Amino acid sequence: MLVREAHGQGTPMPFVQLQFFTNAGAVCSGCALNAYEPGTTTRLSTFTDRALTIANANPVVLDSAGRGTIWLSATSYRFVL
Repeated sequence: MLVREAHGQGTPMPFVQLQFFTNAGAVCSGCALNAYEPGTTTRLSTFTDRALTIANANPVVLDSAGRGTIWLSATSYRFVL
């Protein structure tokens, strides 16, 4: 997923909290969501709050429902699950 532009100080990913699943359709509990600069292997920060003051661990480990609290800065991202 490539997010082109975010507005304001922080934008939730991408305006709703996503739920991730495995290829078999199971909830992706404990899966790792990695954030990178597009076209590179350079890690890019996501945040736990709208003010973008507290960075998430990278990768973000998804909870038992396959979700994470992820706010994005106004830049492009490449995500690898």
